[in-house]
Amino acid sequence: MAIGVAVVADGLDGRIARMTNTTSDFGREFDSLADVITFGVAPAVLAWMWGFRLVPDVGIDVGIPGAHAKMIQLGLIATFIFLVAGASRLARFKYR
Repeated sequence: MAIGVAVVADGLDGRIARMTNTTSDFGREFDSLADVITFGVAPAVLAWMWGFRLVPDVGIDVGIPGAHAKMIQLGLIATFIFLVAGASRLARFKYR
């Protein structure tokens, strides 16, 4: 729900700044940081909390020692890749 509110606030922030012609270099950089947090960090943490943090201990079932730890590591890598991909996409469109 907080991500949805952040999306609406991000849209209003940019629109109000353009309407009142109150933009600055600091504002653009701060907006980019807020976009990375809203569209990169928050969804990555959400995916981690819902998808990987509560992975059951599958090592006992499949007979592979350390399988649970490997699944946790895979989840961390996947969420980090999502964050980096989102940040690079935002940077590509912001500084074109």
